[in-house]
Order: sequence, then C-alpha cells, then structure tokens
Amino acid sequence: MLFTNKKNVRWILLKIFSNLNFAICILFIILFFSMLGSIIEQHQSLAYYQNLYPIKSSNIMNFNWKLIIDLGLDHIYESWWFLFILIILSCSLIICTFSVQLPSLRNARRWKFINGYSTTQQNCLLSNNIYINKSIINIVACLDEQGYYCFNRQLKLYGYKGLIGRIAPIIVHISLMVILIGATISFTNGFIVQEIIPVGEIFHIKNILGSGFNNSVPIYSTFRVNDFYINYNIDDSIKQFFSQLSYVDQHGYKRVYPTIFVNSPLKFKGITFYQTDWQINALRIQLDSSCIVQYKLNKVQIGKSIFWICHLPVEKNKYLFIIISKLNHEIYIYNSDGALLFTSFLNQKINISNNSFRIIEIMSSTGLQVKVDPGLLFVYLGFALLIISTFISYISYSQIWFIISNKSCYLNGSTNRAILSFEEELVLISDHYINNFNE
Repeated sequence: MLFTNKKNVRWILLKIFSNLNFAICILFIILFFSMLGSIIEQHQSLAYYQNLYPIKSSNIMNFNWKLIIDLGLDHIYESWWFLFILIILSCSLIICTFSVQLPSLRNARRWKFINGYSTTQQNCLLSNNIYINKSIINIVACLDEQGYYCFNRQLKLYGYKGLIGRIAPIIVHISLMVILIGATISFTNGFIVQEIIPVGEIFHIKNILGSGFNNSVPIYSTFRVNDFYINYNIDDSIKQFFSQLSYVDQHGYKRVYPTIFVNSPLKFKGITFYQTDWQINALRIQLDSSCIVQYKLNKVQIGKSIFWICHLPVEKNKYLFIIISKLNHEIYIYNSDGALLFTSFLNQKINISNNSFRIIEIMSSTGLQVKVDPGLLFVYLGFALLIISTFISYISYSQIWFIISNKSCYLNGSTNRAILSFEEELVLISDHYINNFNE
C-alpha cells in the first residue's frame, strides 16, 4: 500500500536522489565506464575488434568482441545507457542542491541561540570559565577582533565566521552540472574528422569519425594544404612536423593561415585543426628530361628505423631500389644485387645504363584532425569552479555561543574542521576577555 500512494513514491525517490551516497555511487559508475572507454579503443571497425578481442570460449565472463559490440563498449560515450547515467547524476545533483545544500546554507545563516550549556554538538569545544565581570559588550569586542559576526538577544550571544566555506558543496554541484551541460552540448553539436591530405591538394571535411545529431559540419568548405615539412634532431629523430593550410572561399580567394604543428592547432570559425600524423606516399621522377612518372613508396621498419622503398625498372629484369630515410634528405639508390650506387638529392641528375632521370619531388601527406567542440568552454568553466570550490572548502565554518547565567558566564563553540586551531582561538578569546576587561 505504501507504493500505491504517488506522494510516497515521489518522496522516496526524492530521498534517494538527494542522498550523497547515491550520487557518489553514480559518479563511480561513470568513472568506471570512462576508464573502460580509455582502455577499449573507441570507434574502430568490426574487423578491428574481432582481431584484437577474439572469442576464445563460450564463457560469459570472457571479454570478447561480441560482448563489446552488444554492450556498445565500442562507443561508450555516445551510447544511450551512458547518457542515461549522466542524466541520473544531473537529476541527483539538482535535487540535492535544492533540497539539502541550499537549505543547509540558509540554516547556517540563522541566529542559533541555545538555552543553557550544551555539549551535544559534534566537534564541540568547550571553555568553562566563571568570570567576575559579566559583559556582553566585552565579548563582542573580543569576537570582532577574530572576525566573527555577532548577534545578541538578552543575555545570550551567537557569533559565526567562515560562512563562505559552507558554499563549497554548492559550488561543487554547480561545477559538475556545468561540466555535464558542456559535455551534452559537445555531444549533440560537435563532430570530429580525421583526414590524410597530400601536400598541394584541396580537400573538404568528409571523413567524419563521430558527430552529434545536431552538428553542422561545413562539408562545402574548401581547404588546401600548402606545405608540409619536418624538423629533425641531431640524432635524426623527429623533432616536430608542420603544416600550412589555407582556406579557399566560393569566389576562389585563398587565405593563408599560420603554420600549425603538434600542440599548436589552427582555429577557424569555431573549427580547430590539429596536426596529428604524416606519411610519405610516392616519388615523382622525371625520365630523360621529358615525361614525369610517379612511383609508390612502401614503408619498411627495421628495428627502430623506418625507411621508404620503391623499385624503378631500368632494363629487362633489372631494377633500381630507391630508399629514403627522411623527408627532403639524402636519397639512396641500390642495384638489384643490393650494392649502393648513388647517394642523391632532389633534382640531381642520375645517369645509369645510358638512361638518366632525376627525382623532382618526394610526395608526402599530412594527417589532420578537424574538431568542433562547442561545449568546451562550459567544461573549462566547470573545472575552474571545481578548483575554486576546493580552496573554499578549506575555510572553516566556526560558531561561538556566549551565555550569562546566574553568577557564571559560559563560552561554547564548534567548528567543522581545523579543530586544534579553533581550540587555540577559543583559548585566545578567553584570555583576551579575562586580561583586558576584568578588573
């Protein structure tokens, strides 16, 4: 009969959602699946998961590709159940804020005059002293020096300080809600695109890896990769690689933007271009100062060294192997027996068996990640509020009661943290009152 009453059901749900332990459990569930999403590669092909997570047995606890696909673990952050968990957390935060935190803040601002000498409060520190001179004005002066706000009623006095410390839990709730709002905006309106574009080519934003249902991908915008180059360290390791992009409008006008590199993206009308990868595609070779041909380069890794190799036919059953180790660097030419014939550079003429040719270009591609994340500002704001709330939470909320009863004066106090410092403060107030105001 209890659950047939709608008011009782509503009240029970409100109590559950406003419970701090419930919110913490939901938060831990979100953290668990977020961690799982960083372990399991997201947005990969079915063949990728079948190869990496094969079905070894029929055991239901076996972590395999079928389980990943069926549960949506290949796109955790876009799955309906993950969004449902986020909605539950949002509801819990909103209900807890309005039903617990705000009333608690209003209660902390109220004047709390106690009757008699109470020792039942948690973290209650007492100083029992009988004073000769019973004076409310004098104790107000002592508390004012310590930064307390004081309120008096007859022979009772109440003072508090550090009320801002009670705001920290509310700011935490607000920051989490702002983060969730930003994540929702990014999920519904954002998109991410991965492109590999040869140098000198015009491209459109098409290879969409993920997008929200309300996204606005500028598929008709035209961009061009003007240049790509690599800086190397002394030990021939890659120091940094760079790309220069330009935007071509509908009238053919080209606007060139500053060079981008890793950790230095390009921002264009709310779209961010990140430098992510690169590759060498082919060689452009001019034969006998006339025709120009292209030969594909194959990537080969030997130990930690990476090479690009192609074979160039020169005579019947005879080939030249062209090997490149770095972009725009020395080009090594070997015969079919593996003997080094030449060490050449770009546009250098090479004569072999009455034939001549020159390598005029090493054709490379740059890897770009194009991303729109409209909720990012909200996420940054939420984390900034979370950091601020952390510092605010260290401010102690302290309360002091002073009561004159019969022939005695009683000083009573409580605090929510820094108990030892508060105890020293009570002793200081007592000593200051006795030494300066008693005759």
